[in-house]
Amino acid sequence: KSLNPFFDKNKVINEYDSLPRLSDNCLFFINYNSTSQSFAVASYKPTILFYLSKYYIEAPSLKLSREILARKLNIKPIDICNFKIEDIKKNLKINKKKYDLYKYDFLTPKNKSIENISNSQVIINLMKRI
Repeated sequence: KSLNPFFDKNKVINEYDSLPRLSDNCLFFINYNSTSQSFAVASYKPTILFYLSKYYIEAPSLKLSREILARKLNIKPIDICNFKIEDIKKNLKINKKKYDLYKYDFLTPKNKSIENISNSQVIINLMKRI
């Protein structure tokens, strides 16, 4: 059961693997500065990136990370307190090229030879270069 009042009596799935398990079957993601964005990109799902303008004073770093994410994915952040349905509809279309750029910039290497190397070895190699 969720303590978040926005969910009312709706079912909330809190298992550790629910996001990767359910993301392929969702129509779109609703996101507020979360690493869950990776699952939206990996499964080519649209994102509604929102913020709370009137009721929440956010840290400048959160605003900056949202702006960078929006620019990288070519989506317009939605003010959840003041929005138009047309703005949401525009965000329901993905730019596959932008998603691919994001994926290879932040989620996976373009170089397939690295796929068989353990994370610890990747970090060791990186430390050696630094």
